[in-house]
Amino acid sequence: MVMLMAQIDIETLKATVMAILARSGYPPDEAQIVQEVLLYAQLRGNNQGVVKLIGAGLPRDPAVEPIRIVRETKLSALVDGGRTIGMVVMQYATDLAIARAREHGFGIVGTRQTYTSTGAIGYYVNRAALAGTIAFAFSGSGEYVAMHGAYEPLFGTNPLAIGIPNDGAPLVFDMATAAIARYGVIEAQTANRVLPSDVAYDAVGAPTTDPAAALAGAIRTFGGYKGAALSLMVEILTGALVETTLDDQGRKTDAGNLLLVIDPALLTDNETFTARRQQPVGAIPGVGVRAVTEQVAVIVVCQRRCARTRHLVRRVVAVIRRGRASGNRLGRLRAVAGKVKGILVAPQQVRVDCICVDARRIACLAQPRQRVIAVADRVQCVAAIRDHKLLEAHLVVDQDEHSIGKQTISD
Repeated sequence: MVMLMAQIDIETLKATVMAILARSGYPPDEAQIVQEVLLYAQLRGNNQGVVKLIGAGLPRDPAVEPIRIVRETKLSALVDGGRTIGMVVMQYATDLAIARAREHGFGIVGTRQTYTSTGAIGYYVNRAALAGTIAFAFSGSGEYVAMHGAYEPLFGTNPLAIGIPNDGAPLVFDMATAAIARYGVIEAQTANRVLPSDVAYDAVGAPTTDPAAALAGAIRTFGGYKGAALSLMVEILTGALVETTLDDQGRKTDAGNLLLVIDPALLTDNETFTARRQQPVGAIPGVGVRAVTEQVAVIVVCQRRCARTRHLVRRVVAVIRRGRASGNRLGRLRAVAGKVKGILVAPQQVRVDCICVDARRIACLAQPRQRVIAVADRVQCVAAIRDHKLLEAHLVVDQDEHSIGKQTISD
């Protein structure tokens, strides 16, 4: 499927988000944090962005209480969020862990009693890495994901993230242990898109590509039993370890998180660490590849997302996916924000071309008023992006006999 995009001025989008959050009951300081986390995700093409404000949105819990530390040592702290939104609590916890790492070399902070989403947890390890520390983050959620071999929801999507300081932008790895993040399912539902065929079950355990059926059923873990085992580990670290609350049926009533922050000076000097961390990163572009596949794109994912973010910031625009449904995402954001004059500019469609390595696929991929370019390999794909001056293109390749993979390549 070729995706449609709309572009919006970043400052306009920020103002829209702030208007929505104000209407949702957030004071300015909390709204600013939430906006920063959402825009971090949006500018990186992460599905933890402004889609969170659509539908039920992110209402502030009316029973919110002040964030407090309930247990601590010089290296650790357990934070009770008091039903504060997870993004605000996680930023508080991140700064707490960084402070401990700076003073003692290591900091570990757990959180409980957070209300609703923590957003893209790469934001928090990125924040720690910018402070010169190494960070690990683990985040729990409600029961949305099935154990490998089962179909009833048992785990959260249970993401984990790692951030390492680097010259320029930090190296950040952020992934859900689920085959797709829950907001990825919500995003697909919002955009009227089907899901990949291997990421979700409906309520009776049948594989489904319908986002609504997936939300009523369960998401699968990624990577079979290995992903399920990793999800189980995150479940324990963000549940039992931080003392989240369970109801009478054993289901979570709040979300837990865990942060570990390390000063590299515990093990090495800064000069050695700086030089050595550049070696594997610098070697990546020169490694041999077997074919143009979606897996190849993973090799350059850090550079691609950083480049995409820098490009959008230079252009002072954010790119938002649009579905074929008449109520596109920008329009729905406008509706959520209310009739505030000057908040949203009219969405401008950005030309997106599909670059296809197999000319036989052109007929089924072409959309009205769009061009499809046939190329032979990744090199020609990059050249096509340059020659046609594309803001963004989709490289479509065969993953296997039965499916087509999509990879966004940014200039």
